[in-house]
Amino acid sequence: MCDDSFTLIDADVVCRQLGFASAISVLTTVPIESASTIIWLDDLGCSGAENSLSNCSSSGWGVHNCVFSENVGIECSNSSSNTNGSDIIRLVPGPSYGRVEVYHSDRWGNII
Repeated sequence: MCDDSFTLIDADVVCRQLGFASAISVLTTVPIESASTIIWLDDLGCSGAENSLSNCSSSGWGVHNCVFSENVGIECSNSSSNTNGSDIIRLVPGPSYGRVEVYHSDRWGNII
């Protein structure tokens, strides 16, 4: 996820979609494993009521002005929520941090 306009409200939507109750914090300067993945979303603007990232405003699918050094991460609460999970978002573990990926147009990509 890109640091462009990314807030704890956006992180809450991500955590809920992954099945957690809420976000605890937004982390800056998070390394990414591979810069060869697609950047799907930038300038994410969630109100906090959304159940899915696809319901938040953004620059549009695949439209961005970010580089991978602008990554942010999120820390979700350990408590699970009873939301209807979606198979269009996943948490991919990495050596230090996990990253959120979104499935769109038959491809997995990052939210930067």
